[in-house]
Amino acid sequence: MEFANTYMANGGSLDTVKNKLYNSSANPSGAPIMKDLLFVASNWSSPSFDLWEEEESDHFYTVSL
Repeated sequence: MEFANTYMANGGSLDTVKNKLYNSSANPSGAPIMKDLLFVASNWSSPSFDLWEEEESDHFYTVSL
């Protein structure tokens, strides 16, 4: 999303951002923003591994990133 914002600030096309980075139906193999948002939306509450510990649980630091 930071790339898309920078691209737009430098005169980039909103249609390009929508079609190449966001719209998963127009660009199903690429659309990284939509893929990332869908992954986060479906996994935010799942237990995870802490950055330093190999223990599966709910880790505040990892979830807050």
